Amino acid sequence: MVDEHSGTVFVSGFFLGAAMGAMIALVLAPTSGKRLRRDLARESRKVAHRAAETAERIRDTGSDAFEQAREAVG
Repeated sequence: MVDEHSGTVFVSGFFLGAAMGAMIALVLAPTSGKRLRRDLARESRKVAHRAAETAERIRDTGSDAFEQAREAVG
């Protein structure tokens, strides 16, 4: 049986790593300061949005598991 928590952690880590890689690429790319700040702000919003979606999925999974356990017990 596959642990659902480890799968969620993997996906979260994957997206976080991808976002960090994108930000590092932006920092190392030859662009103007104004454009770099704009690009970093955009990427930061994307990361925040993905993190919120992942947190919501984790909450839903935990809630579903809790309800299944409650039904199994009582």
